[in-house]
Amino acid sequence: MLRVFPIEGPVTFSDTFGAPRPNGRTHEGTDVFAAEGAPVLAVDDGRVEFGETALSGKRATLFADDGTRYFYAHLSAVQGVDRKVKRGDLLGFVGHTGNASQTPSHLHFEIHDASGTVNPFGPLEALKAGPSNPTEPSPPALPSEPTSPPARPANGLALLALLYLASRRG
Repeated sequence: MLRVFPIEGPVTFSDTFGAPRPNGRTHEGTDVFAAEGAPVLAVDDGRVEFGETALSGKRATLFADDGTRYFYAHLSAVQGVDRKVKRGDLLGFVGHTGNASQTPSHLHFEIHDASGTVNPFGPLEALKAGPSNPTEPSPPALPSEPTSPPARPANGLALLALLYLASRRG
């Protein structure tokens, strides 16, 4: 399960999963566009292995402890050697290597679980949007001092509040 967004910093991405590619292939991931050299992070705990091919360029494959496999391609550089990682650990940097040499810098990101290849767009979008918990109440708003008190308070409590605020300004 995706626990950390794979790139640190500003990104843009859209759902291109399944889009046609040359030689009868289809796009099996999401291209996440970011600044060249932006940090690329482990999305979960597991073991990472690095490599390079003509298609993916510099790449990392994260074998998560839960059995999910995450594939990161087109990195400008990798960080370290094959090893155990924790979510949030630095794996490399955004680039445009391999068959992406003529494209803007981006991370090609794939998810593979027991059911097969999973469209990463939804999980990425949910992570980028941030956590939401509708059952958790928002913190109460702090009262602020009015810049100019109303000419006529609505009731006695409002008058008391204005007097209190006025006494604190002195």
